[in-house]
Amino acid sequence: IAEQTHHTVSKSLNTGLQEGTAELIKTAKALGHLKNSIESTSDQFSWKIITIILGIFAILMLGIIWLFSVYIKPLENIPQIESLRQQGIQFDIGSCTVGEESKPCVRVMKKQCGYGKNGDFCVIDPK
Repeated sequence: IAEQTHHTVSKSLNTGLQEGTAELIKTAKALGHLKNSIESTSDQFSWKIITIILGIFAILMLGIIWLFSVYIKPLENIPQIESLRQQGIQFDIGSCTVGEESKPCVRVMKKQCGYGKNGDFCVIDPK
């Protein structure tokens, strides 16, 4: 009886171990597939995040460049303005919107206009 019990228990244990081992192998394979899937998704997510960040950065840079080109006083007038200031002529310079375009303007005395060959000069209003 002892030998038969030992044989039955051994057989049951071997069968159980084989089934358990097969189940563990299936689970390990499933975990491996899951790990690969997670890594693949993570890589795709990383590229999406990088693309979004670079896109936002590019849009911000274009916006800043546009703001500078539209709202900063034109740089081509600076040498002329400095030349007048070195001659001792002080005046108020501003930016005027003409239609949809921004143009440099200077404060003048309205009652002292009409000078020059074509009558298109006014006296600058000193600071």
